[in-house]
Amino acid sequence: MGDAGDAGAASGVAVVMRKNDRPVFRDPETGFERHMVSAAPGAGGAEMIVHYLAAQVSTGLLPAYPPGTEKQLVVLEGTLTVAIGGISETLNTGDSLFFQADADHGFANRTNAPCEYIMIISRRT
Repeated sequence: MGDAGDAGAASGVAVVMRKNDRPVFRDPETGFERHMVSAAPGAGGAEMIVHYLAAQVSTGLLPAYPPGTEKQLVVLEGTLTVAIGGISETLNTGDSLFFQADADHGFANRTNAPCEYIMIISRRT
């Protein structure tokens, strides 16, 4: 199957990004990790990102994105608390969430176990 993906990439039909080639941001203070897994970030107006939050770690409050920016996420492991514009939602493994990202928002793992989630950020033009 790997050969088919390589052939598609070579022909310009597909874009492949290998795991070892992912751009990764690591916060040295909290251990928060952000892995860009979109093979072509921004193509089609969306990005896919895997986030890892260690136990008792928060991203803090993040600034609002421009109007028309949407986020969708699914929790792969653990429990995630999402704060959006003054409300809070707690999600467990398998739960998903959609929201307009044009309000301040943040993500927290308030448990003693790690949390992993996939996020899709899309922008309507």
